[in-house]
Amino acid sequence: MTDDLRWIPAQTYAMGSDRHYREESPVHQVTVDGFWIEVHQVTNAQFAEFISDTGYVTVAERPLDSTRPTSRALRRRTCNPDRWSSRVRPGR
Repeated sequence: MTDDLRWIPAQTYAMGSDRHYREESPVHQVTVDGFWIEVHQVTNAQFAEFISDTGYVTVAERPLDSTRPTSRALRRRTCNPDRWSSRVRPGR
């Protein structure tokens, strides 16, 4: 791994949209802590080395949080297939 890191300072920004998809609303303020980021892309081999060296567990490998709705539950609440199926043609 390289030591070529850059500091991205904390910031607050407007996240979401009130003009596009319903699940993107409402627009709300989000604050992100500052963080370090590599200046260059990280290869799969470099990431594997990082995992091996640190024991890091990716979000996809972590157990589900039973206090949060599943993506299926979220889709049921935010996507009504009757609303979009007429705009989607099979095979496209």
